[in-house]
Amino acid sequence: MTLATAVFAAGCFWGVQAAFDNIPGVYSTRVGYTGGTLIDPDYQTVSKGRSGHAEAVEITYDPEKVSYRELLNVFFKIHDPTTRDRQGPDIGHQYRSAIFYLNEEQKDAAVAKVMELNRSGRLSAPVVTEITAARKFYPSEDYHQDYLKKRNLKSCGITTIPTSPEHTAPDLSGNSSFSNPFGHTAVAPSQKTAAADLHEHNFSSGSPERAAVAPSEKATASGRPGSDFSQKTNSFAYIEKEEEKADNKNFWKQKLTPEQYEVLRNRGTERPFTGKYVSFSDNGTYVCAACGNSLFSSESKFDSGCGWPSFDRALPGSVKFVPDFSLGMSRIEVVCSRCGSHLGHVFEDGPTETGDRFCINSVSMDFHPGKN
Repeated sequence: MTLATAVFAAGCFWGVQAAFDNIPGVYSTRVGYTGGTLIDPDYQTVSKGRSGHAEAVEITYDPEKVSYRELLNVFFKIHDPTTRDRQGPDIGHQYRSAIFYLNEEQKDAAVAKVMELNRSGRLSAPVVTEITAARKFYPSEDYHQDYLKKRNLKSCGITTIPTSPEHTAPDLSGNSSFSNPFGHTAVAPSQKTAAADLHEHNFSSGSPERAAVAPSEKATASGRPGSDFSQKTNSFAYIEKEEEKADNKNFWKQKLTPEQYEVLRNRGTERPFTGKYVSFSDNGTYVCAACGNSLFSSESKFDSGCGWPSFDRALPGSVKFVPDFSLGMSRIEVVCSRCGSHLGHVFEDGPTETGDRFCINSVSMDFHPGKN
C-alpha cells in the first residue's frame, strides 16, 4: 500500500480532523501548525495570530481508496471558504482557509477546484482559500490530537461530519449564523468547547472556552492580530514586527517609492515593456522589493513577449496564490509569502515542462547578482 499526504487548514483543527477521520480511505490524521516561519511553534504562540502559522490537519490517505480531489470536496464542504481569516467565532490569520500542496498535481487540482466553485454560481462571494506550497508541518501538543474523539464530541463549528467524499450541492437553506454556502452553523464560543479544561489551554483570560480569548489577545476587528503580546523569543519578535509592517501603510509608503507602493500594496500593474527586468538576463536571484524575500532564480526566467518579466517557476515556499476576479476576469494572483505584497499573476500557458508562466511586475522585485 502506497500512502499519500494532504494538508488543509479550515479553521479550528479539532473539527477538521474529526471530519477527515470519518472518510473511508483516510489512514491517519494529526493536527498541527504550518504555513508560517516561526520554528517549533506551540499553541500559545499560534493562538495569538502572529506566528504566520495556521491551525492545520495533515492527512495520510490511500489514493486507491480516496483521491486528492475527493479530499478537496470534503475540505470545501466542511467550512466557509469565502471568509478571510475567520471561521465562525474563530477570528485570526491562524484560522484562515488554506490548501498546502505537496506537488504540482495537488496544486493543479486545488486551483481547478477553486475555479469550479467560483464559476458554479453557488457561492455568495468568491473563494478566498489560500493555495500555497507546503512548508514544515509541526504536530501540535498531544492534548489537541483527536480532541473531539477523546471527549466523545461530534463537532467543533461543523454541524455535519461527512461520511463520504462525495461533493453534494450546498445547502443554501441552512440556518447558518454566518454566510456559509455549505449550510454549517457557527457554534457559539460557550458551546464550542464545553468539555475543555483550563489547564490544557492556559488562557490568561481565565476562560475554559477555546474561542473566548480576550480580543486584545486574539485579534482586532479586522481579523489581524492584537498588539499586547509580551512573551516573545527573539525570532518570534521578528515575526511580530513583520506582521505589523504588513498592515502599516505609513511604513510601506516610507519604505517604497510611489510606483512600488501602487503595485506592491495596492495591487497595481506597471505598463508593459517599461520594467527594468523585461529584457534583463544577468545571473542571480530576484527578491521581493518590499521585504527581500527570495522569489525567482534567473534560471527560471524566459522571454514570453508579454511585456513583463516571465518565469516558469517560483522558488519553493516563496509565493502564495490567491484567486483574483478583478476587472471582470478570473485569474490567479501571485503574492509574496512573507509580506503578502502583490507580485503579478500566473498563467497556465508557459512553454516549459512546468506549463506555468509567472507574469511579474519588475517594480515588485529587486535583483541580487551572483550564483543562485
